[in-house]
Amino acid sequence: MTTTAAGGRTAAESSTSPGPVRRLAGPRTGGATEGRVVRRAVVRFAVVGGLSMLLVAVPAVLAIRAIARDHAVERGALNGMLWASTTLAPLVDNDVLAGRPGAAAGLDAAVRRRQTVREVVRVKVWADDGRIVYSDEERLVGRTFAATEAVQEARSSGVAVAEFDSAESDENVFEPGGERFIEVYAPVTAASGDELVFEVYYPDDGVVAEERELLLSVVPVALVALLLLQLAQLPSALVMARRIERDEAARRRLVEQSAAASDLERRRVARDLHDEVIQDLAGVGYTLESLADRVPGENGVQLARARDIAQRDVELLRDMLTEIYPADLDDLGLAGAVELHAAPLRQQGTQVRVRVPREVRLDRTASTLLYRVAREALTNVDKHAAATRVDVVLEVGPRAAVLTVSDDGAGFDTAVPRAPGHVGLSLVRDTVREAGGELTLTSVPGHGTSVVASLPLA
Repeated sequence: MTTTAAGGRTAAESSTSPGPVRRLAGPRTGGATEGRVVRRAVVRFAVVGGLSMLLVAVPAVLAIRAIARDHAVERGALNGMLWASTTLAPLVDNDVLAGRPGAAAGLDAAVRRRQTVREVVRVKVWADDGRIVYSDEERLVGRTFAATEAVQEARSSGVAVAEFDSAESDENVFEPGGERFIEVYAPVTAASGDELVFEVYYPDDGVVAEERELLLSVVPVALVALLLLQLAQLPSALVMARRIERDEAARRRLVEQSAAASDLERRRVARDLHDEVIQDLAGVGYTLESLADRVPGENGVQLARARDIAQRDVELLRDMLTEIYPADLDDLGLAGAVELHAAPLRQQGTQVRVRVPREVRLDRTASTLLYRVAREALTNVDKHAAATRVDVVLEVGPRAAVLTVSDDGAGFDTAVPRAPGHVGLSLVRDTVREAGGELTLTSVPGHGTSVVASLPLA
């Protein structure tokens, strides 16, 4: 008889007693972990606070610049209207309009006084026909240009018009390039009785000064308010971070305890099967073999069949022991256990490449989960894929271990429900998810299948 109770090394022989419950080295909620949580929370809030300040400061600066510009333009319009109506207009008489020599001396003096202290950059006086009847730039006097929109608006509305822009129109051919001015167009009645438009260019110093003043007065207040808001929210965030960390640690402990309890129960089942059921069936096999040799005729044949059934059941139970509790994982490690499970595929001519680092150190629960994934995937390849090549690759990083089992077999349509009984990978996926990991399956008909399991490491 070829089947013996002691033949081969079984799961129960590697551990015939339940043994102590092993736990994963998970995170603890002590001072060191809480210190890390606090530091991470502070860093996160500092980054978020800085980004918030930046997001607020940039629009605020742009808004302040616009406000300062509008305010400076309005003030320039008022100043230009007052200066033109009270100082310049009374000096524009018929002699100035006629262009007589020396008639504009009073205007020149009034303009020079303002230009000396850089209160004014340029002055022009427009007639209705687009002719410049006066300017501190003598080359413009007497020339005619098409009236700009601002001149037309001032003339039609009767109120001063101001804009902040660069001097780029035709009549500004003699202005320095690249500079920006506050251009004021003031419709005023001159001493001659003519309705003229006085164009006054103010430097942008006022805009820059107001921008700086508003920035210095508003931005620090806004930044301090944002900083105080961040600091006020920090304690609540730290409390929440600690609570999340504790909940995560508790969840991991539950997973560890569940895995340890499952491991313990598997050992007990393996021990009971080996020490009782398999031994009894092996004894029955011996008895049936002895009787079959002694009983002649049809009865002997029936006894021989019963003996064969008993032998087959013993072998099936031993295979179940390996499935329930892989003793090879303890003896050979994850790499050796996967290699052992790949052996039947190699015997069939399938090229199996296993790249599992032998020096990698994983706890029992992680190794068992990854082994189950590899075993189930290789079993599916053996039964369904008809593959010529299979790759088993394990990559272990500081935070996670990723196992990939891919083949070049027949593949299948993942959108089509699987036939009843194909629940192995689904059960493994649920177990991996309970441990905080993820298992994904991708397949294309005719282009193989890939199973990827990602398991977080403590």
